[in-house]
Amino acid sequence: MAIGATRVEGAKTGYWQICSMGEHARVHCTVWNDGGTVLKNEIYLPLDEGPAPQQADLQIRAREICSGPYQVCLVNGRILLPESQFEQLKVFMKR
Repeated sequence: MAIGATRVEGAKTGYWQICSMGEHARVHCTVWNDGGTVLKNEIYLPLDEGPAPQQADLQIRAREICSGPYQVCLVNGRILLPESQFEQLKVFMKR
């Protein structure tokens, strides 16, 4: 796990997550399981489809279940989803 990663409780286990601003003001997040295996390492997009959060907004909520490793829940209430699965997860989340 990276220094500064936040442990987040999932439904059955926990995950470690860290996000930072990447190239072109896009958010890059890495998610690991408790065993240290990287589950996601890619660009994440806001579920609300608004502008990307600023670096100061990339504070991950640690004390709430965020329904699996493919969601990054921020303290400000926004949810980020991996770009590679965005359309699929967006439909699921908005049900």
